[in-house]
Amino acid sequence: MKLMGCYRLECLYENKPHLKITLRSDPIPPEGSTLIPIFFYPLARLKYSETLHFIINGFQEKKIIITGEGVDIKVFLVQPRHKLLSFGALQVGHIASKCVPIVNKSKAPVPMLLTVVDPPSVLPTLSANKLTDVLHITPKTLVVIQPNETISVTVKFTPNRRIKPFSEKLYMQIHENVEPLCLMTGSCVGSEFQLDRKYLPFGMVVQGCQSSLKLLLSNTGELGARFCWSRDNCDNLFSITPASGYLSPGVTITFIVDFHPINLQQNIRCDNLGEGQSRFFWKLVVDSGQWWKRRRRMRLELSQSSLDSMECKLENFKPLAVSLTGSCVCMPSPREILNFTTVVRQQDKKNIVLTNKSGETWQLFPEMSGDYFLGQDTIQVVPHSVKLYEVTYTPLAMTEHDNKHMGSVFFRLPEGQGLLYSLVGTAEPPVAVARISKEVPSKTPHIEILPVFNWLPVAQRFKVTTNLIKSEKFDPVFTLTSNDYIDVPGNSDRDHRLTFFSYKECSLIFKVSFTNEDSGEYQFYDLALRVFKCGSLDTFTMETCVRKPITFELKLKNPLNSVVNFNISCPASDVQVPTPNSVPAKTMKYVTLEYLPLHPGENHVRLDIQCSELGFFPYELVLNALPAPKENPLIFNTSLGIAVSLEAQFNNLAHTKADFGCKVDHNDFHVDKSELVAPAHTGSVEVTYEPSSLGSVHALLTVTSTTGGEFIFPLIGKCTLPKPQGPIVLKPGTGTTIPFKNVFRETKTFMLSLDCPSFVLKNNSETIKSKKEHKLHIGLLSLKSMEITDMRFPVTGKLVVQCTDPTLSHISWTYYLKGILE
Repeated sequence: MKLMGCYRLECLYENKPHLKITLRSDPIPPEGSTLIPIFFYPLARLKYSETLHFIINGFQEKKIIITGEGVDIKVFLVQPRHKLLSFGALQVGHIASKCVPIVNKSKAPVPMLLTVVDPPSVLPTLSANKLTDVLHITPKTLVVIQPNETISVTVKFTPNRRIKPFSEKLYMQIHENVEPLCLMTGSCVGSEFQLDRKYLPFGMVVQGCQSSLKLLLSNTGELGARFCWSRDNCDNLFSITPASGYLSPGVTITFIVDFHPINLQQNIRCDNLGEGQSRFFWKLVVDSGQWWKRRRRMRLELSQSSLDSMECKLENFKPLAVSLTGSCVCMPSPREILNFTTVVRQQDKKNIVLTNKSGETWQLFPEMSGDYFLGQDTIQVVPHSVKLYEVTYTPLAMTEHDNKHMGSVFFRLPEGQGLLYSLVGTAEPPVAVARISKEVPSKTPHIEILPVFNWLPVAQRFKVTTNLIKSEKFDPVFTLTSNDYIDVPGNSDRDHRLTFFSYKECSLIFKVSFTNEDSGEYQFYDLALRVFKCGSLDTFTMETCVRKPITFELKLKNPLNSVVNFNISCPASDVQVPTPNSVPAKTMKYVTLEYLPLHPGENHVRLDIQCSELGFFPYELVLNALPAPKENPLIFNTSLGIAVSLEAQFNNLAHTKADFGCKVDHNDFHVDKSELVAPAHTGSVEVTYEPSSLGSVHALLTVTSTTGGEFIFPLIGKCTLPKPQGPIVLKPGTGTTIPFKNVFRETKTFMLSLDCPSFVLKNNSETIKSKKEHKLHIGLLSLKSMEITDMRFPVTGKLVVQCTDPTLSHISWTYYLKGILE
């Protein structure tokens, strides 16, 4: 304010929550100025207006109007799919970057700060604090977004170590408001290997024997690697299996480390020892990168080392080492001989008494030798007690004469002594794996499944042999077939199929053996089969129409070395079977069955074949006779009022006389009620068609016999308008009658009319009942009554008969009349 002298400025406005003013009380020097801060805090979404009253030097008033508007903060992602930023699973050193556009749809500029850790209202998570060095956000500082402006936020994931899968939020801070912007997920995969232990104590091993321990290597990382063990300069002491391979993520592999000393030596150690002692160690080198690109390997080295430490360099992981210790001692003399006797592949058990007279608990690890002797791997004997140690003898091969199975069990006692027991086993021939008894029908293949066991860890081939041990009949006709050999994988079993077939009833006992021809070891089954009379062997279906023969070829097979006769019988009269039937040795023959049905329907009958050598063969016949097709139609052509007849012929295929009944399903047709026909002869009936209306009619004539079957004839009647009849000859002064039938189904009245006055009618109308015949009387006048001009020509005329029913007015009968005057 540019005024003369110093002035004091006062403000009469009281601060409100949404508008605050700060005015200093210092005077304003001449030609000086002052800055008045005004703070606007909108509390709602509306427009504000305030008036500020300033007093200068106590008397001069100045008003200033302050306006503003409170608006919503509308800052959000341009694309909703950016709500989730997935970086996937990266390897160390790789970088993943995501670009997220953000738009400000507010009316006012918005200051925004981005951070992974929610400050300060939300307590940051431990994982979020650990990710601040691998998640880089741009922009890093406060940025002001103008209205309708879009900025890009870049998030980079740069892992430098293994990171478990994480899920963290990216926050945006606007003024004092903190809100999550999006969710970030990802992980960093790497290598991680560890051994279950770093020290393998083998203890005392008898000279010439071997001790084995297990070593576990686990891959707890996300990357797999190949491994390879090397055994430089120590092949005579230690070995490891497997020596090389590949270890997938999340997999644990088991190594077998064997200690097999040759020379007597105490305290063989594999750690940092004094001068003059042997020092062996294994070192494991793991390739945690892409081995196929960088050609790095994982190896385990066992070598004799000096006191200086040997270092194995590897990338991204540290070496792994294992220390080994053991001693080589001589074998003591046997304390006792244990004799075992059992059937091969079965067990015999004996106990060894262990007496602990000391005051310490014995933790013993028995050392068992011998192929077929087993016992517990460890046994604990408490002080001043007796414990039984069980030895199980399970021989997998038979012994011959003095060639026994030999073995031993050695107990190393804590005092440095040992207990040695000799084991002698005798394996006797095997017993039957099982005795199987079955009842099977004759004439029916029977499949018997026999499990064949392989007791060895390697595959075996067995030769299959079958022997008949016992039969209750001297001439059983049967077959027992199977494959000659069967291969069984190691330590498993496989089913072997035997197919048995017997023609007659009998009881048989077989011995089925499976023999390894190389070793002579075998196993066998006792198979007892009782064969009973079979049911229906098969069902044959013969289907045809009535009176249409069909044949079926039946196969007769003779497996014997001599001619056999088959007798075939069937109770159905419409089935013809040939008999007798002779079949030569080792051949088959087809015989023909004929089925000629006379009645429709389905019938199940037996077909029995009897053979004295091969027994009884029962079959079932399904005879299905379909209705016969209709016969050729009988077509009648006539005019109304004229009856016409045709003959329907049919055959009697039965073996006896047949009485055929006849019926027709329409009143315009008439037929005799029955007809008797001799066997193998042709019968016939006369069908009369007498129409009662114009046009065509269809009907069926059914000729039926309980023995000869049924015949159906289609009947077609075609009727036209009545044709003129005559001439009817009359002489003067005489009369005659004309037969006329009411062909309709109801009583009708007919009108009669003449076109010539020389002819006269008795009645001009007649009422005639249905289907009744009536005589129409007509006469010719005498010569005197007629006006005749020329006697040389006859008198002619016609009589027309017409029904009074209006619906039948188009139908009329015409009769021509002729009068002879001479």
